[in-house]
Amino acid sequence: MKKYTVVLSAIIYVILLTQVTMAQHVHHGHRADEHAPVGVMAGHTHKKGEWMTSYKYMWMEMMAGLMYAPTDRITVMSMVPIIQKSMDHKHKNGTIFTRNTEGVGDIKLLSLIKIFNDPSKKAHAIFGLSLPSGSIDEKDGQDARLPYSMQLGSGTYDLIMGATMTHFYDTWSIGIQPMLTTHLNTNNHNYSMIWGRVTKGKNKAVRLPMFDHKRPISV
Repeated sequence: MKKYTVVLSAIIYVILLTQVTMAQHVHHGHRADEHAPVGVMAGHTHKKGEWMTSYKYMWMEMMAGLMYAPTDRITVMSMVPIIQKSMDHKHKNGTIFTRNTEGVGDIKLLSLIKIFNDPSKKAHAIFGLSLPSGSIDEKDGQDARLPYSMQLGSGTYDLIMGATMTHFYDTWSIGIQPMLTTHLNTNNHNYSMIWGRVTKGKNKAVRLPMFDHKRPISV
């Protein structure tokens, strides 16, 4: 229950900030920090009819994305991760060897719903679904299934909920993005992964992990 409390508290914080009156009214329409740091997904919305493709390269992962806004309030988004994983192992006899996996991860379909977009602050809610497109059957050269951390996906349908809020000042900005992923079922190997994550981004080039807690796999 702790992860739910933290994430829901952060979402409530975002909503309550809609009542805050800012002393500075800075227009954020044409700024470099209009978009969140590169590691933050679903960090902005679009106007009706706008669409955008994106490609992000991160450690052991590449992400292709597509965004489209059917209305001024709603932006839909899809993300396709291409994952490359590598892990060094040491045998009890001292032999060191490496295992590698690569392929498509779990595809995410998201809806970004605008809460407000004022000259000095903006916020939107995030709702979506993660599809079990990533393999959980990756094996080594001896036909043994690799550990959970080397698999490409969760093998489950996952519910995604969150919110993003950004405050803009004259020369800098600060934002927060609480995100919660809930695995809705167990996969073909009779386990599900349980974890939560909240990421805080400060200024236009810094991304700070605020909460990253992983609990044991549920079997």
